Amino acid sequence: MSRVHRHLARAAGLFVVVAVQAVACLVTIREPPDESSASASGSASGSGAGSADGAMASATASSSGSGGQAGASSAYAAAVLADKPLAYYRMNDIGVRKLLDWTGNGHDGSYKGSAGALTLEVGGALVGDPDKAVLFEGGYAELDADGLDFPDKAHMTLEAWILPDLDGGVAVGGGIGGKSVYDGGYDGYLWLVHQGGIRLHRTAQLTLDPSQSDTDQTDTPLPAGFIHVVTTFDGLEVRHYFNAELQPCTCDTKVPMPDIDEPFRIGIVKTWGAFHGVVDEVAIYGEVLEKARIDAHFAIGTGK
Repeated sequence: MSRVHRHLARAAGLFVVVAVQAVACLVTIREPPDESSASASGSASGSGAGSADGAMASATASSSGSGGQAGASSAYAAAVLADKPLAYYRMNDIGVRKLLDWTGNGHDGSYKGSAGALTLEVGGALVGDPDKAVLFEGGYAELDADGLDFPDKAHMTLEAWILPDLDGGVAVGGGIGGKSVYDGGYDGYLWLVHQGGIRLHRTAQLTLDPSQSDTDQTDTPLPAGFIHVVTTFDGLEVRHYFNAELQPCTCDTKVPMPDIDEPFRIGIVKTWGAFHGVVDEVAIYGEVLEKARIDAHFAIGTGK
């Protein structure tokens, strides 16, 4: 074989090798993803309230593009979502100042306030969960639209983990959340740190008359550290829980509350003052959260 023929043969062989490698690459690119790994990442087991696959999917999903954290799986978030809240805020919003509702119900919002009035991405309340929280020092979060109303005597539950600033060992007063209008009196509901404890203020002073106002206040002060706070209303009675323990309450529940056109806010309620401290894992339910579920949320959040 001549030298020219040998070169041509080598070139032809090289072309065949390259062509085979290119075809192999194309086959690899077009190969479908591993179904077992996709299934594992898209589902999870329940957390004490039956199967919560959809809840865990929401809890583990990336929220990039909405200002939220693309967090790792969270047993706590799955437990909350399994109880079907109307709105749930992990308070782990990163980068942009958007408040993300993790239920998918669309009760999103944004953060308001000047520099220093609030700080995102501070240490959160949950043991063993890297999720972050928000430090409020005069700022607040506000929903983009009206919603989360509980007219007349509709059942409701408000839940959060809070770390209030202290003054002389007593929690500084301010609005954890709620929605209200004010014109010499209030319409709406106000969830407050007040006189060292927790108060749910349900009021129809403008709609009915100035006497139509409930002040359901705990008789015991808030303990030190992060506190899991839950307030429920069953149409007749308000109950307050600190760290899953029912608290004595001076309660006077009677007001049929109006439906008001006002956004829900976290970290402040109108004219009552801003909350000062850290807020984490805020959930709002359209029903009474049962004691067993309050216990479960607290146990998961504290790693017990």
